[in-house]
Amino acid sequence: MKFFDTHVHFFPDKLADKALPKLREISQCETHSDGTRSGTVKNFAEWGCAGGMVLHIATNAHQQTSVNNFAKESQHGNLYCFGSVYPYAENALEEMVRIKEMGLYGIKLHPDYQEFFIGDEAALPIYAEAERLGARPLVIGNGTNLLCPDAGLDRLVIDTSAALNRVESGETADQVTAEAGASLARVADFACRQGLAGLEFAHGIPGTVGGAVCMNAGAYGGEMRQVVQEATVLFPDEGIRTLSGGDLDFGYRRSFLTDR
Repeated sequence: MKFFDTHVHFFPDKLADKALPKLREISQCETHSDGTRSGTVKNFAEWGCAGGMVLHIATNAHQQTSVNNFAKESQHGNLYCFGSVYPYAENALEEMVRIKEMGLYGIKLHPDYQEFFIGDEAALPIYAEAERLGARPLVIGNGTNLLCPDAGLDRLVIDTSAALNRVESGETADQVTAEAGASLARVADFACRQGLAGLEFAHGIPGTVGGAVCMNAGAYGGEMRQVVQEATVLFPDEGIRTLSGGDLDFGYRRSFLTDR
């Protein structure tokens, strides 16, 4: 059986020795190659890997051109490369056009390496430009109850569980603030440790906060509308809005959000 690696990083040969230690330090993960393209291709052959999705990252504005040129040079055979833009770069939107013209498979953004969050104002023009260029956004959490076609999915996939997953105390002692990608089990555990009741029903639901609020998830007689006070939402045409529980107009496995 062959497999496909959906999260690959490699670097120009002259940079690999310097880049790998930094990557290990930030990610707190071990690396399993020498960090070069040729080394990665060799590993794929030895491991029986059918190919990989290569996710290049521009960590500052000056890297955009060189990173994307390297992605284009590296893309052939069983390597499917993403380009990258730096959200705060003045020419980020122009670089997105170039990425599409070069035939790269997508755009890699990374909060930890680019020092932004996917809900920041700086990211909004990038999402709008991606849509203008033909991308159709698909926001996911853990991928619970999500089936994808074997042929692939031609969508701009925004994975909230990877970086939009903070859980912390709210403004008052009886509140918890959780981001869209946080698992319901984790939020319920956090609330319990704070001495708060009401989220017991959510502990066994294998999903994340964003999807749960959107569809008013529930179990064992409880549901999200009983505990949600407000939600901060990014709308494509309106920007960021804060909606109260009443604004969300919860119903049985639906809300104002599912109707849009």
